[in-house]
This record gives sequence, structure tokens and C-alpha cells, in this order.
Amino acid sequence: MRPGKRNRRIPEKIRAACPARDAARRGGRGGACGRRRRAAGNGGRDMTKLFCITCPVGCRLTVTTQDGNITVAGNECKRGDAFARHELTHPTRSFSTTVRTVFAHMPALPVRSDGEIPKDKVQEAVRALGRVVIDRPLRCGDTVAENICNCGVRVIATGDVDDAS
Repeated sequence: MRPGKRNRRIPEKIRAACPARDAARRGGRGGACGRRRRAAGNGGRDMTKLFCITCPVGCRLTVTTQDGNITVAGNECKRGDAFARHELTHPTRSFSTTVRTVFAHMPALPVRSDGEIPKDKVQEAVRALGRVVIDRPLRCGDTVAENICNCGVRVIATGDVDDAS
């Protein structure tokens, strides 16, 4: 908390408008990850609720899986259907983080993945980048790491670092 700022309560109306946070409080994963549940006596159906992030509409999707068949409801465009199917079968993420440098004027360099990697490899990739130390000048777009976590994705600099003090 910054000095001079009081810890203000968030009004109930605003607090109720954050489904991702509310899902996290209930033990769900919120966000695009959604919340998956298997209802008892549901014939083996698996239901997941997602928020589509491919366009500005942000549709609330309900994805039902039964015997390998995926049914998507709530999407207003084709992209929502494709997003939900991809998210359920092979979730991928792009990520950004920082890596350390040896330069006193810029101790950390912002970087991002050049593509998407499997969701379960993101933490491993960030840990691997925690061991990287930049000791040479780089420009925005230069490669920091190749083939991160054997996923075929580069990690590139999103800022410039030079050796000038």
C-alpha cells in the first residue's frame, strides 16, 4: 500500500462484478481457465465455464464434454467455439516476465514469449528464465532464449539494454 492511501472498501456492486476473482474464492480457477465440474448422476458429462478472450465481447461459454464429444454454448461467433475447444483439449499461454542483467542502470530486462507454450509448462519456463543473466547489449526483439522448455518457442526482449552507464 502506498503511503497516504487508505485501505478503502470496494463497493458491493463492483465486488460482485468480478467473476474470475469470485471463482478463485470458491476454489475455481477463474479467468479464461474456467471452472470444471462433474455433476453426480449426469451421465459422465463434464461441464466447464469459460470467458472467451478472442474478441471484445467476452462471451460466457459453457462447454460440455460427454463421451469425447464437445458441445459449446453461449458463444456469439465462431471464434468462441474454436477457443473453447482449443482451451479444453490443448490449453496454451504466452507469457511475459523479466530476466536479470549485469548492468547497474537496468537490473532487469522485460521479455516475452514469441509464441504460445502448453499451459503446464509456463511455470517451468519462468523458473528457467530466472537463471538467465543478460551480460551483453540487446535491442527490442532480440532473442534471449531459444526453444524454451523444448516447446519450439523463443523468448525475446521487449526492451533495450545497453552497456552505457
